Amino acid sequence: MANGTLRLSSLAACVFLWSALAACEKPPAEQAQEAAAQGQALLKQGKFAEAAEAFGRAARLQPKNGQYLMQQGMAQAQAGDEGQAIMTIGRAADLLPDDIEPALQIGMLFARKGNREAAIEHLRKVLAKDPGNVEVYKKLTEIYIQGEQFEDAERTLRKLRELVPNDVEIVTLQADVMLKEGKEQQALLKLQEAAAMEPGNFAVRLTLGRHLMRGNKFEAAAREFENALGVQADNADALVELGRAYLELGRFEDAAQRFREVLAKNQNRLEARVGLGLALSGAGDHEKGMTEVETAITAQPTLVAAHVALGKIYARQDDTEEAIKRFKHACELDPELVEPRLELARLYRAKKRVMEATSELEMVVMLKPQDLEAKRLLVTLYTEGNTNLDTALRYIDEQLAKGVVDLEMLRVKGQIYLQRKDFEKALAAVEEALATSPEDPALLELKAKILDARRNQGGKPKPKGPAKPKGPEVIRFR
Repeated sequence: MANGTLRLSSLAACVFLWSALAACEKPPAEQAQEAAAQGQALLKQGKFAEAAEAFGRAARLQPKNGQYLMQQGMAQAQAGDEGQAIMTIGRAADLLPDDIEPALQIGMLFARKGNREAAIEHLRKVLAKDPGNVEVYKKLTEIYIQGEQFEDAERTLRKLRELVPNDVEIVTLQADVMLKEGKEQQALLKLQEAAAMEPGNFAVRLTLGRHLMRGNKFEAAAREFENALGVQADNADALVELGRAYLELGRFEDAAQRFREVLAKNQNRLEARVGLGLALSGAGDHEKGMTEVETAITAQPTLVAAHVALGKIYARQDDTEEAIKRFKHACELDPELVEPRLELARLYRAKKRVMEATSELEMVVMLKPQDLEAKRLLVTLYTEGNTNLDTALRYIDEQLAKGVVDLEMLRVKGQIYLQRKDFEKALAAVEEALATSPEDPALLELKAKILDARRNQGGKPKPKGPAKPKGPEVIRFR
């Protein structure tokens, strides 16, 4: 009896204790708010993965709260886990059917991953609910430009001009279309117009720098990226672009510093890791450079830029066959991408493998007819080999017809006409180039050669041969 009474007393005590604890425990909604507040604090500290976990706890405590899922997805995106972010925000979209933000963010994430079709689909969903959304039209225009869908880009640009007639970013987007269409001089004028309208506009400076990079004007490009960073000091895109400009200028330590700044905030920014690898290799530490690039490949095995970078590092070590192998693998990963083929062509040319270099460049022109770099290299190879000169002249005239004063193209044009002994056309091409750069030593040397050749051709006596009979030959018989 005593034991039974003891058991009942113990059970009553446990029930009382459980009731007391339950009364002290906070409601799920309050716990979720605390978890979300913790997530916000972690975001401010740059701890994106931890923030995503905190928002995830909030979402589990309040499974019908779409905003917590949105916050979790955005934190996952900032942590570099874009695939998981898209799935999380997709779940948020189901809970927030009238909110355009989930579709907008999913569209932006797909665009960042390079999935243009999915990005366009989700951004159009946003426009169906918010037809005047300027930012969505701008992003759609960027995607159309990247995909060389110029008619669609022009259509969205027309809509943007209706919505915001004096927006400088629209001028920048127009310049991007011109660049993709090969109208480089017109694009440069548009960008300069935009820069004059808003000298402190970050987007304009960034785009102008990228344009100058495409034109191999690396010093000027670096200045524009530095100007952009003067507006937004920690912008990762501008830091990456400046690092690339420094790579081209051979400023490898400066390049490495910029890429490290990006990686310090986001270890998953693989293009910065690839850039760091190239910078370390350029500074002479090929082993560390290769380690960085291979880390990027481990994270994303299909990252073409990383395989191209690995090829460059092998080429720097004069391991030609391994470099060729890496470039060819990059071509296999994305057969439509021209950069690996250009690198392969440059390597073949450096190793005097002219036929292979020519073949790769001709493939680039077939894939991307507006690629100026490939046409320049082809023109040089055709001229050096004295072959396909008509095609070379056509490429040169196409470029010059765009209003671009291309000194190298004009010099080669003069060289071709000199080889053909058409001295007047040769001289006209060189004089056109000298009007822009009167002290250029290569142009002055070529002009002297043309004048000498013309003088020698005009002063040579006609070769003497056996005298030809003036009438029918008479055969006399004796």
